[in-house]
Amino acid sequence: MDLREIKDFSVHPSADDPVNLSVVLKHLYEKHPEIEVEVVDSRNFFFFLYLLKYNIKGGKTAWIMEGKKVFEGIPTIEQLEQILQAH
Repeated sequence: MDLREIKDFSVHPSADDPVNLSVVLKHLYEKHPEIEVEVVDSRNFFFFLYLLKYNIKGGKTAWIMEGKKVFEGIPTIEQLEQILQAH
């Protein structure tokens, strides 16, 4: 599902902090439309594979960039921009 096409930045209420996650996703969409965002629901069976592959603590939001985990949790806008500048 491409959030950019449906312009829906709502997230599942079981996320770490759904309000802040929505804010960060909206910022990412508006300021960096060239970046593809893939959201994987923790209720999805294949989520387990991501947990193993990227060593994600269960239930945490993780940010994967170019095949590497770059952040776990929900970054602030400033942290997100630093991550993007570093890559």
